[in-house]
Amino acid sequence: MTPFLSPQSFQITLTSDEVPVITALLTNIIFLYSSLDGQAMPGAMALTSWTDKLVDAHRRTADLNRRQELGDGIVKGLTERTEPGLATREFTAKVQIVGALRNGECV
Repeated sequence: MTPFLSPQSFQITLTSDEVPVITALLTNIIFLYSSLDGQAMPGAMALTSWTDKLVDAHRRTADLNRRQELGDGIVKGLTERTEPGLATREFTAKVQIVGALRNGECV
């Protein structure tokens, strides 16, 4: 039995249809979560982890045609279906802080 939401627990068959929806859905959920009182930093950490997973999924895709479809779907989800108005100014600043910490720039 595979764990919930592991890569083995589901297969994306229609990349052009499913990836933008999944990308936008999870990004919007993180934006909404970060807008709750005191949740900007955990939300920023979640967004950074989500971004890492998207990049990793794209990088690990061996088939070049599938990789292109996946990349196009991610971009479409982020540009056309994500609601940027859900991200607060405090949240975007926290994302920058988390990114700097992960890259070792604030050590």
